[in-house]
Amino acid sequence: MSQSNRYKSTIAVRRVNLFYSALAGLAVAVVVALVWYILDTRERALIDRVTESTGRGVEALIQKDIEDRVILLSGLAHRWEQPAGIPRVDWEAAVRNIHETQPGYEAIGWVDTSLHVRWVLLPDGSEPVPDVDLRSRPPALAAAQAARDLDTVVLSVPLESVHGFKGFEMYLPVYRPSPDGRKFDGLMISVLLIDPLLKTLLPLDLMAEHEVIVSINGQTLFSTDPEHLVADQRWAQQRRFELYDLNWQLEVAPKAEFLLEAYSRFSSAMLTLLVLLSSLTALTVYSVLTSRGRARQVRNAARRLDRLFKNLPGMAYRCQARDPWPMEFVSDGCRTLCGYDPDELETQRVLWGELIHPDDQKMVRQAVQSSVAEQRQFQIIYRIRHRDGGERWVWEQGQGVFVDEKAVAIEGFITDITHRKRVEETLRVHNEVLERLATGGTFEHILLHLVEGMEKIRPGIVGSVLLLDSKTGSLRHGVAPNLPDFFNEAINGVEIGPCVGSCGAAAFLGKRVVVESIATHPYWEKYRALAQKAGLMACWSEPIISSTGRVLGTFAMYYRKAQSPTSADLELIQNAAHLAGITIEHNKTEQELLTYQRQLRDLASELAITEERERRKIATELHDEVGQSLAATKIKLSTLRQSGKANELAQELIEADQLLEATIQVARNLTFELVSPVLHELGLEAAIESLIEDAKRRDGISYRFDDDGRDKPMGEALKVVLFKAVRELLFNVFKYAQADSVYVKIARDDGQVKVCVEDDGVGFVLPETGFHISTQGGYGLFNINERLDYLGGRLEIECKPGQGTRVTLVAPLDIQPPNMEGEGI
Repeated sequence: MSQSNRYKSTIAVRRVNLFYSALAGLAVAVVVALVWYILDTRERALIDRVTESTGRGVEALIQKDIEDRVILLSGLAHRWEQPAGIPRVDWEAAVRNIHETQPGYEAIGWVDTSLHVRWVLLPDGSEPVPDVDLRSRPPALAAAQAARDLDTVVLSVPLESVHGFKGFEMYLPVYRPSPDGRKFDGLMISVLLIDPLLKTLLPLDLMAEHEVIVSINGQTLFSTDPEHLVADQRWAQQRRFELYDLNWQLEVAPKAEFLLEAYSRFSSAMLTLLVLLSSLTALTVYSVLTSRGRARQVRNAARRLDRLFKNLPGMAYRCQARDPWPMEFVSDGCRTLCGYDPDELETQRVLWGELIHPDDQKMVRQAVQSSVAEQRQFQIIYRIRHRDGGERWVWEQGQGVFVDEKAVAIEGFITDITHRKRVEETLRVHNEVLERLATGGTFEHILLHLVEGMEKIRPGIVGSVLLLDSKTGSLRHGVAPNLPDFFNEAINGVEIGPCVGSCGAAAFLGKRVVVESIATHPYWEKYRALAQKAGLMACWSEPIISSTGRVLGTFAMYYRKAQSPTSADLELIQNAAHLAGITIEHNKTEQELLTYQRQLRDLASELAITEERERRKIATELHDEVGQSLAATKIKLSTLRQSGKANELAQELIEADQLLEATIQVARNLTFELVSPVLHELGLEAAIESLIEDAKRRDGISYRFDDDGRDKPMGEALKVVLFKAVRELLFNVFKYAQADSVYVKIARDDGQVKVCVEDDGVGFVLPETGFHISTQGGYGLFNINERLDYLGGRLEIECKPGQGTRVTLVAPLDIQPPNMEGEGI
């Protein structure tokens, strides 16, 4: 072959090689391009998921933080609502504690009923402006009025503080117990600054990797970027939610540095171009490098998610969309939430549905299934059983994950709200106790409701209230519905002392006594066998202190196993003892008032009896002395007038005789007005009949009287009361009723005497509060009712405007008060 042919052959081979090389390069380019597209799509999805999870985490942190602040402010308001109030120094100490534990406040204060800020405390200790009038600030005034009118927590629209920071104000109404129920007594207010609040709340690594912009009601209040810009709007995720009637909007987007690390199209494009111009070896190198880079990015993303989950106050999860919801993933927060490790739930050795309280399982199942069926988010509150055997209240928010319209999983977040529920239940029991006090509930029932309410709030406890007898220095049984009778009988009447069980020591020392183990504590040495028989292993006792500082008794919480109290337990027993103190003091005051009322009623009856006795004495003297003297004088004047010596004085004697006759008649009428002779000589029936005959002649009204003729034995006191009552009623008919006829009837009925006075007059409206003293004759009915009540009787009234009135006097026969035995009137 000639050199020319060899050259042509070489060129042909090179062309073929070039062709195949180009073809191979093209194939490699297609493969690499396809790989790049797949990886690019996955990277985008990964960044989207990380950004979305970050947004959910920020939302959960904000909601939890605001709820915690509401609970703290509610606790401050609850202490304010106590009847004794809270001294300002204690209030300021509590506020400083809130400032220290939860940064972000510009100020916390108290607003009085005139909507003036009276107490205020700034976190930096500077002097606040006194007496701020909320009416000078319309947005703040609107929020304060809404909180007062709706009796709930209200957040103001975004405001700008005096220092130029943006935030909002939180208002919570406070009330004081009063005889009419609950009385508005101002508001607790806190000023929250969004910028310092969120900077403290958000994790540092989250803020280093993502831009976060927070807006409320369309107004931007916080941004990690001063220019309110994000690196690339394509990656921005927005979340909206409503919290206390404020519309919140979160915008979360990865920062440029994060995108540069996690996703760089320029680097991927350059690497792809390099692979298209390189051989299969370059493609292999690129694949190895890409694989290593992807693994590093995945590990970094996993670490970021892990840090975020650890900062969440609860458990994030993904479970199968079927009951009992086997978990596929749970965050480390499950250890605190339910006591189980993540692998126990993820390997389905423990099923979440089986941890739900049996009484709540049906409700949870229906709520989740209906939300998944409607493809919407759900929020539910229910109880779970903790690994330690106790109960926890949890709040859950979740949503179904769908593929081709079919639910394949549920993702969500669960957090512990046991403390909040206990606060709510404590406030509910507090309000119910005060309401029962205001509406006249019995002392024993109110204490029983208090103890049962505390036992419901803290399952596992057995509550007890013991009352201190200050005269003997001993404790007596009050209320303990779930303690054995033999235990209550054994400790009833025990004398207090420094080592007499938990309650005896608490009453003696005037301070809380916590016995974590009855089996070993020296205070229970004398009563250890008794407690063991009752199945009691621990006891915490709080002295019940009066408003004047005296010990009134103890409130005890018993447990079936040895254990130490938590801070929530101590707060619960303190609140219970305070409510018990209010109840006991109220009962003492009520009993003293009833004693005074009985004494006044006895005194009034004694006064009436003495008055009647004096009336009878005066009437007797008028009849026996004045009347007889006047009659003798009249006889002598008549004798003198008939004699011959009196002719010259005849006219004067006639006038004197007439004057004496009139005087005698007046004396007789006065005697009858003072006391009815017929009443004491002939009885009540004859006296009433005589009274009616006199009324016929005087009033011009048609009267009718009936007597059943049966014997009605009664004491003098009852006769007098009934007679005076009938006379008072007839006088009222004549004066007010405008009646044409009156019917009076007296009868005996089952050991009682009944006197009925009925007219056809104009009638009247009986007040709902019953008999009372007024300026329009109400004193007469009040007086009659009180005297009958003293004798064991009662007053019944039936009346309607325009339809007349019927008044019935009812009293037992053979009644004689102890202080009148052997005496007449």
